[in-house]
Amino acid sequence: MISITEEAKQYLDSMIGFGLHGRYARVSVESGGCSGYQYSWDLVDDAANGTLVEDILVIDNSADSFIEGCEIHMVEGFAGSSLVVKNPKLLHNVVVVKVLQYNRKRNVRI
Repeated sequence: MISITEEAKQYLDSMIGFGLHGRYARVSVESGGCSGYQYSWDLVDDAANGTLVEDILVIDNSADSFIEGCEIHMVEGFAGSSLVVKNPKLLHNVVVVKVLQYNRKRNVRI
């Protein structure tokens, strides 16, 4: 089971509401990053090949074992807002993520 903070849900709603392609956000896992894996985000039209969580987020089947027990947060920084997966299984909780990010000042999806 994963959890999504209220801020992250609102962020996902806003990303989907911008009219970008997709009805749901999807998180998957790709090889790469410091630990050998990184989370990848995109928008999709259906929940095929994944598990729908709270009618907003699709956990890709390949990511199930990596995401189990994680918490998804929205963080804001100088470059904009992004989603972060906090994984209690990681020794140092250092995660390299490709994030679904939106720079609000420039209205540009990064």
